[in-house]
Amino acid sequence: MHTKRTAQSNEQVMAAFAARLKMLCDSKFPDEKQGQLGKRFGVSQAVISDYFNGKKMPASAKMVAMAEVLGCYTEFLFSGYGPVWRTNPVSIDLSHLSDRARQAVLSVIQSLEETERPTPRQ
Repeated sequence: MHTKRTAQSNEQVMAAFAARLKMLCDSKFPDEKQGQLGKRFGVSQAVISDYFNGKKMPASAKMVAMAEVLGCYTEFLFSGYGPVWRTNPVSIDLSHLSDRARQAVLSVIQSLEETERPTPRQ
């Protein structure tokens, strides 16, 4: 019985992720088909279809890259919690880069964001 609960929970998590992904894609790229979105995210049309239909979820690194393309917070894309859109979105098309190169670019961006954050007063 416990296993069945976990399976339902996973299905619910994937369905909720699919709904958020569709909403974000419709907002950011309203006229694009799944194949075009797949290219933006660096995945095939079949994989994006699985994401949209709640059959799969991307790995963590892919989710970070997708959130960057969408201009949303990774936390929102993953969980549905927190703010949706980044306040000063910058759109950079990384779809032509390899996964390794995309991760390198995202790491540099994240490092820059961390250095720009104000430090709390003590």
